Order: sequence, then C-alpha cells, then structure tokens
Amino acid sequence: MAAGRGLTKYILPLPVGGAFGWATGATSGGTLPTALTWSAVTAWASAGVNWAPLVVAAGAGVATFYGVRNWLEGDRSEERDQLTHRLLTADIVERVETAIEAGTMSPEQTRRLAEKLKQGVLETSNATVEQAERFAETAVDLSQSANAVDRRVAEQVIEGRPEEAADRLVAEASAGKQRNASRFRQAARLYAPFAPSKAMEAYGEAVDLDPEDVWSWIELGRLRRYFGTIADAKTCLNAALQRVAGERDRGVLHDEFGDLLVIEGELPEARTEFEAGLAIRERLARQEPTNTEWQRDLSVSYNKLGDVEVSAGNLGAARERYEAGLAIRERLARQEPANTQWQRDLSVSYERLGDVEVSAGNLGAARERFEAALAIRDRLARQEPANTEWQRDLSVSYNKLGDVEMSAGNLGAARERYEAGFAIAERLARQEPANTEWQRDLSISYERLGDVEVSAGNLGAARERYEAGFAIRERLARQEPANTQWQRDLSVSYDSLGDVEVSAGNLGAARERYEARLAIAERLARQEPANTEWQRDLFISHTKLAQLAEQDGNPAEALRLFKEAEAIISELIKAQPDHPGFMRDLSNVRSDIARLNG
Repeated sequence: MAAGRGLTKYILPLPVGGAFGWATGATSGGTLPTALTWSAVTAWASAGVNWAPLVVAAGAGVATFYGVRNWLEGDRSEERDQLTHRLLTADIVERVETAIEAGTMSPEQTRRLAEKLKQGVLETSNATVEQAERFAETAVDLSQSANAVDRRVAEQVIEGRPEEAADRLVAEASAGKQRNASRFRQAARLYAPFAPSKAMEAYGEAVDLDPEDVWSWIELGRLRRYFGTIADAKTCLNAALQRVAGERDRGVLHDEFGDLLVIEGELPEARTEFEAGLAIRERLARQEPTNTEWQRDLSVSYNKLGDVEVSAGNLGAARERYEAGLAIRERLARQEPANTQWQRDLSVSYERLGDVEVSAGNLGAARERFEAALAIRDRLARQEPANTEWQRDLSVSYNKLGDVEMSAGNLGAARERYEAGFAIAERLARQEPANTEWQRDLSISYERLGDVEVSAGNLGAARERYEAGFAIRERLARQEPANTQWQRDLSVSYDSLGDVEVSAGNLGAARERYEARLAIAERLARQEPANTEWQRDLFISHTKLAQLAEQDGNPAEALRLFKEAEAIISELIKAQPDHPGFMRDLSNVRSDIARLNG
C-alpha cells in the first residue's frame, strides 16, 4: 500500500477538494441555479460529493459549482423524441381532458394539475425543479386558453407527448400562423426537460423575435453553459443585462455571472457579483419582511457567498455565511412545518455546514450536521415514497455520512452508510434506465464502495467496484461525447483503477489507466483553458505519471513530467495568487523536482 499512498500527495493539500471534485448530481440539483427558483438552487446545492475518502479528509464536499449537469439530460435525450413520457395516470388524463374540453377546470383543479405535471416531469426526466415548474405552468396556461389549438396542445402534453406538443407550437409559429416569441418560449420550456438542444433552438428563435425578454436570454444562457461554452453563456447573460429592469431579475443576473466566474476560478470577482446580489435581496427582504420567497432568496445569496469562501479556503467566513442562511431557513421551516420545500432547504443548510466542518477537520461536528440533514430527508422520503427527488436527497445524505466515517477510519460504518446510499441509487437506476443522472449516481456509489475496499486492503473487491462504475461512465461518455461531465467522470474512473494497480504492483496496467485519464484531461483543458478545475486535473495527471515513472526506475521521465506539472500549477497561481491549495501543490512538486535533481 506504500506505493498507493505516494500518489495521494497532490490531492491532500487542496483544502477545498469538493469544490474542485466530482459531484453526485442532484440533489442539490448541481451547480448553478438562480435565487429566483423555488427549489432548483437547493436541488443543486447538495449535489456535491467527493469521489475519494482522501479528498473528503482534505475538505471535499462542496462541489455545487462544478458538479453541474444535474438538470439537463443532454443531446442523447433527443433519441427519445416523439416517444411517450407518461406524466399522469390514465384516469387523471381522462378527467383532465374532459374538463379542458368543457372549460370547467376550477382554480384548485388547475393547481393540482400543475403539481401532478411537475412531479411527473421530475420522475421521468433530469429536469430541475424550476424547469418542471415552468413546464407545468406552460401546460396549464395552454389548457386555460380560449384558443382551441392551445387547448389541444395542452391535451397532448397531458397525454404524455410533450415534445410532439412543442413541435406543434414551433410548426405553427414557423408557418406564420402565430409567429411570436411567446410561442417559441412556450415550446422551449416544454422541450427543456427532455430535449435541451431543441430548447436552445426555440429560445434562439424567441430572442430573435423579441430580444427584450430578459428571461429568454437567461434561460438560453443556462442551457449554453452546459451545451455550449462559458463564452456563449456570457454572451446571453450580457444581452439580458442590457435589458434588465426589475431588481429581482438583476439579482439573478449577479448570481449567474458569479457562477460562471467560479467555474473560471475568478473567486474575488465571483464574490463581488454574489455580494451585489445579496445587497439587492437584503433590500427586498427589508421592504417585505413577510414575503417568504424574498427571505428564501436571501438565504440562497448567503449560501453562494459561503461556497465562494469554502473555495477560497476561508472556512470561518464560509461558516458565518452558511449560518446566516440557516437562521432564515430555520425560521421559514418553523413558520410552515408542512412546507416540504422549506424543510428541504433546511436540510441543505445543515449539509453545507457539515461540509465546512469536514474541511476544518471537525468530524464530530460534521457528523452532527449531516445527521440533522438525514433526519429531515428520511422524514420527507417516508412521507412521499414515490418522490424520487426526496429519495435521491436521502442517498446523498448517506454518502456524506459515509465520507465522515471514512475520514474517521470507521470502515465498517462507512460501508454501511455507502451501501444504504447504493441501495437507493440502484433502485432509481433500475426504475429509469434512460435517466442518465441516476445512472451517474449509481457509478458514484460504486466508486465510494471501491474506496472502502481500497482502505480495507481488499484490492480485488475494490477493482470490481471501480470497474462497475467505469462501465456505466464509459457508456454515458460514448452516448454523449460532448458532455464534459461524463468525460470527466470517466477520467476519475481511470484514475481510481490506476491507483488500484499501483497498490497491487501492476505498474504497466497503472500507466495505461493514468495515460487514458491524461488524454481526457488534456482534451478538457484545451477546450476550456479558463476552467481551473480542469487545469488542476491536468496537473494531477502529470504528477501521478511522474511518480509512477520514478517507481519504475525512470527518473529522467519523472523529472520531465514533474516540470510539466510545475508549469501548469504556476499558471494557475498567476490567476489565483492567494489560493492556499495551489501554493501547496507548487511546493510539493518543487520538492520532488529538487529531490530528483539532488
């Protein structure tokens, strides 16, 4: 195991590994929602997880910004175009269609319909909560229209044919019957959960027809962040900024720009954006202290600033920000104990504070926070066993507690927690084989169980777990070659398998795995040079191959690779001179270079 330990040096020094690591994906669906949503922010907020126990010990777990992609299925989903998405049961469909045709739906019936549609979308797609809500609102609006075509489109949605319904709207608009931006926006919101590239096309038409609509630009920017480039996303957000009028929308844009800056590693600039958003939300909350959505928006701003402080290694400041958000969420949860969103928000705040305690090395305090989150999520999951969002949240809580037990050296307890999370992930993946995020969750559970086996010295069992996760990730990466999260996940699996081979003394097999990881890291780093996470991946790949070359008796090759790693981390430090993790990385690699030159 000595060889395996040597390869971890360049992971341990980073105090915020979670922010530069691999995220679980939704629950805290990802990374990067806006405060305007009812629950998408917190769905992403708890999505972050760490893929290895050593990263946990170093302070991983706040991968909210980087573990994104939880809210979009990707281009592969378009293979399902025109297939039925069963959102409602047959009896409900029949009753609703009858009411729509007769024009007799009451306000309470429309509210219930919206809730049913929202839940159906969440259970059959990778949509964010906000996307599901907008989908449901659009369908209900169409069902209430005086236009018979609108009502028929709504019926198609209710029958489980949302893409066909959206196609009809687009065809109608394109044919000039009702060529207007509102039509394309409606189509885009129906496409988004199931066919994001079609959604981008529809939003593109919408902004061409009506460039003054701020939210069309924002939503197009969000899609382009994951299916285009950061530059594409910025172009859309700048267009929105030129047109924004309302204060709340301006606050959303500050958050959107802040999220992009975090991805680029520009933490001081990101902090400035989030603080501007906070100032707006504080002002709105003071103006209407009884407006619970304003209060919730304020708690989201505190969380975003907390995330920045964690990424910068300022744990005391992060704790202060998270606690300010927690105070608001505790108050909202007390005021409305039956409001499941407030309860879920509270669990996310507990989880964020648990991540801070992990980073600070306070495992007892971290366990306490994670258990508080688990208690809420367990209760929500029992209340609504069919709610997949609650079930997924619960699996994340089990994984977080497993990470704490791994860091504490309690392998039996860690295995128990991870297996509980695995059971949920496996069930969800079987339930929806086409749901790529649930497949990804399952691969992460395999990865964690592999980590336990490595720590226990069971290299055969570890290899088996890692290979199961690798098989899922390889399949996802083949299905969506343009999906950078899938590619990065695959690189993590190569790395884990390489570590096992090093520990087993199979240096040739290890080199093969590490070189496969390097190829992916190089491709991603070229694609987004400003993405500090991907640049650091490249640094880690070089250092691991350098250490391997040294163990294999090739000091000249080791020295060459260490020097390449030094150049990479030096460039990162130019961009972030105060980053403590990068400075430690540089110190370690220079120590290795000096030793070989020695």
